[in-house]
Amino acid sequence: MEREVGTMEKLAALSLPITPKLERIAPVPLLRIREQARVQIEGRDHGKPVFEFILPNEKEATKQERRSGKLSEESKKVEAFRGFASLPAPSPGDLFLDFEGDPFAFVQGLEYLIGTVTIASDGMPEYKSVWSFDPKSEKQAFIQFIERIMQIRAEHPNMHIYHYSPYEPTAIKHLSGRHGVCADDVDELLRAGVFVDLFRVVRQGLRASVESYSIKKMEEFYGFSRTVDLRDATSSLQAFETVLALGDKPEEAKEILNTIADYNRDDCLSTWQLRDWLEKLRSELEGKLGQTLERPELRSGLPSEDLEAELTEITALKERLVAGLPEEESEWSNEQRACWLLAQLLEWHRREAKSMWWEYYRLCSLTDEELIEDRNALAGLTYVGVVDETKRSLIHRYSFPPQDHALDRALEVHDPDAEKSACSEFTVNDLDLTIDLKRGKASDKPHPTALIPHSYIPSDNQVASLMRIARWVADNGINNETDLQFRAARDALLRLPPRIVANDIESAIKGLSPLEAAKKLGLSLDHSILPIQGPPGSGKTFTGAHMIIELVRAGKRVGVTAGSHKVITNLLDKLCEEAGEKKLKLKITQKPDQKNVTVVLTTL
Repeated sequence: MEREVGTMEKLAALSLPITPKLERIAPVPLLRIREQARVQIEGRDHGKPVFEFILPNEKEATKQERRSGKLSEESKKVEAFRGFASLPAPSPGDLFLDFEGDPFAFVQGLEYLIGTVTIASDGMPEYKSVWSFDPKSEKQAFIQFIERIMQIRAEHPNMHIYHYSPYEPTAIKHLSGRHGVCADDVDELLRAGVFVDLFRVVRQGLRASVESYSIKKMEEFYGFSRTVDLRDATSSLQAFETVLALGDKPEEAKEILNTIADYNRDDCLSTWQLRDWLEKLRSELEGKLGQTLERPELRSGLPSEDLEAELTEITALKERLVAGLPEEESEWSNEQRACWLLAQLLEWHRREAKSMWWEYYRLCSLTDEELIEDRNALAGLTYVGVVDETKRSLIHRYSFPPQDHALDRALEVHDPDAEKSACSEFTVNDLDLTIDLKRGKASDKPHPTALIPHSYIPSDNQVASLMRIARWVADNGINNETDLQFRAARDALLRLPPRIVANDIESAIKGLSPLEAAKKLGLSLDHSILPIQGPPGSGKTFTGAHMIIELVRAGKRVGVTAGSHKVITNLLDKLCEEAGEKKLKLKITQKPDQKNVTVVLTTL
């Protein structure tokens, strides 16, 4: 109401740019909102749904050009156009996908129905569904689904999986990580660009007279009629969630299951018909532009040679480690369980990094407008200028419109257009709505209009260490008492008590306080480890500091490692405090990297 725009009609007629500028919204989102209101008013005036193309480089195209369909030469440039240009060529192997799930079932959630539609040679759709009523059957259903996709892909290398909204590929990533299966196949599908989000095609390519761009709201444009009333579908979905929550037998709720299956089938069929409608519009747009829109490049999705060699060795090692493992986990011996755990650890770092990379490339694929709405990014950046400098670097300042973001938690920030680092250090000021980027004076990087997090921590050394242990165990056995090599790691996997020199543990710590016992055991370890577990505030850092002091007094060199520099710094701070009270001289070096480039050298 700041400019007396209180109705949709006034918003649709709003003259842009506004002077003075509105403080709480950037020009591009404001243009999008104004144009959306204009189309909705047109639909209301016509008494029927209407839409218009979002044309390439719309910022350069005038309202008259858009309405007349006559575009200037500048507006005909389509290099940066996404929308319809992101539609791949149709293939006989194309699949149309929709999931139904309950995020609260069985603690981690349950994707209880995977529905797909494929098109037969006669042009008729074929619907298939796979149900899951518990985590175990969910795992099997997911494996079955991915195996089917890979079979279709082997027959039709140019096939794609169409869905509406990011839910389906996100669920597939979660299922792969949750159950530890099909990770390489999912990676291949993602690298190959097999998933096609028609919601993004619609939002980037069309402006429609709808209040919501849900697929249900769009169906009127391409004439899709549902067989299940949406109110009946909603009540059945809610009823099934109640069945899962109460622990009843889901397979007995046949009427509910039938309604959900029909609703899921409608979603898959609607996605298919939407794709075909968008293909017709694409041809129409090409006629308006007077040129052919490019299709996305077909990619194999296969891993690099180095990665393929690594995965081949890991697969062979895993097979050796779990050879002869009974199918039922309850029948595993302690040694078999330890070997199974070691086998899973071989790909642990890669699995952990996958979610980061999947999210990274998802953000790289978004437009600046979409990035403004995504709290994992910071977008709408406007370059202000250089605000400070050091001997070798300049501090560049950018302003940004108000938005929810979590960028300040990132280890690094990248420019999503370049998919490269944007600076060596950054500082976000949410009060002033500015971000400062530190760059070398010789840097010729373009100024970013958006930033995304990049929090990858290299783990090559850790993976190489795990591989060495796995090879040794595969050759010599995990419970080899005659060899000291990797014994501490093997004991940890076997969950054996710490080994100490001479006395047994009970005799060694009899009558000692927990702190004194930890200090004594730390000095007595014999190629072994001493785990100390406890919740925050229970004294782990305090105990660790005193153990280090005792080890240093005994002439030992002590290394400290942790999951983050912050954890290490916290322990070293406590160590300095305790050593200072004991008048003990210590030399401590910590060398963090990247944005924490300080070197701490302390002598007490």
